Amino acid sequence: MSSTIRNKSLLVLIVVSVLCSGCALFTQKFHCNSSDVEAVSIVEVNEGRDENGNFEYQENLLCEVTDISAFITTLNSIECRINGGDPVSIELGSIAIKITYKNGDRDLLTHNAQRLYRKDTGYDSAGYWWFDQEQFEALISKYYDGIHIS
Repeated sequence: MSSTIRNKSLLVLIVVSVLCSGCALFTQKFHCNSSDVEAVSIVEVNEGRDENGNFEYQENLLCEVTDISAFITTLNSIECRINGGDPVSIELGSIAIKITYKNGDRDLLTHNAQRLYRKDTGYDSAGYWWFDQEQFEALISKYYDGIHIS
């Protein structure tokens, strides 16, 4: 293969990689093991402040999910993609799923943004999943009737 063809092939590969790096192209299922879950609730996410006056999400409880296993099974089955770009912040006023794990970890999930708290390391980060909005909101609406699918 000549060096010109090899260079053109490499250039095409680089261009495709750059173009796809910011798109939600990568399919992966969200997975949560229900045996690790202590509680699931539907919350409204608002702005709060910690003891030092720094921004933090405040979660206002809307309802508790009693059938955790069924809820998690449905959540794990929702179509989901990995966001290849920067993570999205949770919008204030959003209705979200809050999963509290037995080890003290917590996940706060909306259809296109997440907040992941890890108790043992103090790790607090955004997630990269984009759930199918209609399926995600349909799951929430089974437990809380205050959400309206647009």
